[in-house]
Amino acid sequence: MALPKEQINLLKMFVGACKANPAILHAPELDFYKEWMESLGAKIPPAPAWEAPKPEPTPTAEPSSSSEKSEPTPPQPESSDESSSESDLELNLDFVTGPESEELPSLPDTDKEVSEEDCDKAMETGREANMAMSDGDLDKALDLFTQAIELNPSLAVSYAKRAKLLLRMSRPKAAVQDCDRALELNSNSALAYKQRGRAHRLLGNIDQAYKDLGRGQGIDYDDDTDELQKSLKADVHKVQEHENKKARREKERELKRRKKEAARRRAEAQREYEERQKQSASGSGFGGMPGGFPGAGGMPGGGGMPAGINEIFNDPEIMMAFQDPEVSAAFMECSQNPAAAAKYKDNPRVMKVLEKLQAKFASAYNPPDADSAPGTPPSSGGPSASGGPSASSNDLD
Repeated sequence: MALPKEQINLLKMFVGACKANPAILHAPELDFYKEWMESLGAKIPPAPAWEAPKPEPTPTAEPSSSSEKSEPTPPQPESSDESSSESDLELNLDFVTGPESEELPSLPDTDKEVSEEDCDKAMETGREANMAMSDGDLDKALDLFTQAIELNPSLAVSYAKRAKLLLRMSRPKAAVQDCDRALELNSNSALAYKQRGRAHRLLGNIDQAYKDLGRGQGIDYDDDTDELQKSLKADVHKVQEHENKKARREKERELKRRKKEAARRRAEAQREYEERQKQSASGSGFGGMPGGFPGAGGMPGGGGMPAGINEIFNDPEIMMAFQDPEVSAAFMECSQNPAAAAKYKDNPRVMKVLEKLQAKFASAYNPPDADSAPGTPPSSGGPSASGGPSASSNDLD
């Protein structure tokens, strides 16, 4: 009794798949087939020892049934070594001041129209403020600088001088605010840069202090600021090394996390593969083998096994890829459901194999005309598209 051609083709595809991955023969549902082959004297290759790479030792519960999915490993807290490595920065910050109790001075609107009289009065009030500061009457000097600023809110030097006074009053945060306003009005104010650098130093912002002092020195050099900047240089180097070390450790943690996630995904793919093997029907489990793989163009209507199919399963790169449980599981899934290939679009390892198989299947099922040169369309000597005889040279005569 002759078997239908489709079943013969399925059988050929099954044999080709077994050549590519003999481990298929060790599936529990194929025990009957393996026993029958052995009864005929066939030698079945031993089952390969497939072991999926195990994740780092983190307590994870095994799924109790095939319907349960493995949960992502929860993030682990940083070890004490990692935490201490990021807190080992030792700086001499005895000069840092405590928190300020006073409110920050209000800043007037710089769009105010200033008359010539207000400008003159602001300059005079600023001189009085300088004298009060020189005499040590800091509260009076603060009131006078504030009056000068209100008279002419667009004069950058008034903010910079009030910032200098605020530093003497141990109010670095307020000084930073005044320096910021001064630099908005005049980006080349050396006094504002230097006072802001000193304020950041008192706030413990060593790196920013060093930068601001350097900018001020670039505009107007003085020896006192140079000495202060040199005293910060060693600490700035420590801060930079500390930040670099933190960045390296963060990169290492991210790499470690990605490796754990990749191992988890491989283990999950292995479990899914084993579950599919258990659930496959013993007689029809191979209906979705490579005949339904994307790019194969479906099962041939009866032309027999394509000549190029053996090349697919003799490709050493494909054979090596099938040793990866995740790739093998993906291949089995896409064989049964071609639409499932979309879920692996972001997995370069799987997609590389699927694309190569797709190209090879397409080539195997659509071979070039043997009588045509490569790249040349088939000649019109065969039957025409309408089913009638083709036109020969005699017909044209």
